[in-house]
Amino acid sequence: MMGIVHLNALFHLRLIRVLLPQLRRSPGPVLVMNIGSYSGDTPPPRLAIYAASKRFIEFLTRGLAMDERFYTPTNVKLMYLVVGQVTSSTYLEPESFLCPSSDTFAKSVVDRIGCNSRQISPHVNHAISQWAAEALGVGVFEVAVAYTMRQIFRNDGKKVE
Repeated sequence: MMGIVHLNALFHLRLIRVLLPQLRRSPGPVLVMNIGSYSGDTPPPRLAIYAASKRFIEFLTRGLAMDERFYTPTNVKLMYLVVGQVTSSTYLEPESFLCPSSDTFAKSVVDRIGCNSRQISPHVNHAISQWAAEALGVGVFEVAVAYTMRQIFRNDGKKVE
């Protein structure tokens, strides 16, 4: 549990603390992209600590972006990426409409550089999913998230209660 908090929240905090002074001295524009998760908006069952750690990254990014813009104006821009499922070497779900490959996702991220938004959902299918979740309301979305998590745990051979 604490490992998740250290990896997702405290590591970001420490890394930014060390790098930000150097990035501020950079002559050109600098973009820091922090990877977040939809789980920060609607914490899935069994992943409350993970979701909280991602929410920490979101607010850290937003707060620092405001500092860089208004308090200590610099060439550093910070962006929070709201991410859904992405197939990777550590997340072995098959590619689908809502679960792009890591290559496809990375191309989506690169395509959004320069969009001047502080927070984006870089993959269009993730953005559609986020919009639909907001349109349907939190209650409906929570049921869908709970169902999805049950399927994921079932597929991983983990106990499903």
